[in-house]
Amino acid sequence: MNPSAGTRFKRLRDLPPNAGLMRACIMNHSLQRQPAIRSSISTVVAGLSAAGIALWSACDEAQEFQDDMLRKIAALVDAERRAHETNGTGLLKKSGLGLARS
Repeated sequence: MNPSAGTRFKRLRDLPPNAGLMRACIMNHSLQRQPAIRSSISTVVAGLSAAGIALWSACDEAQEFQDDMLRKIAALVDAERRAHETNGTGLLKKSGLGLARS
């Protein structure tokens, strides 16, 4: 049986007993496929893990940045309110933002 004659062998048991080289080629292809699949799967898993860690880290940094900005804004507003209450010349009233008490 000649594979070029239109007959294709997909399993080792379908090969004739005297087809040693063909048997070796099919076994070699099968043995190469398993490490390739495992390598592909491990690469995808590693990539997804790295992406998840990067997303978590970015969200954490954004949260910290927003918290820091809100603290700075609150401190600025509090300082302006105190300045306005002590001498009546706060910048908030002059700027027209309407944040100072009248």
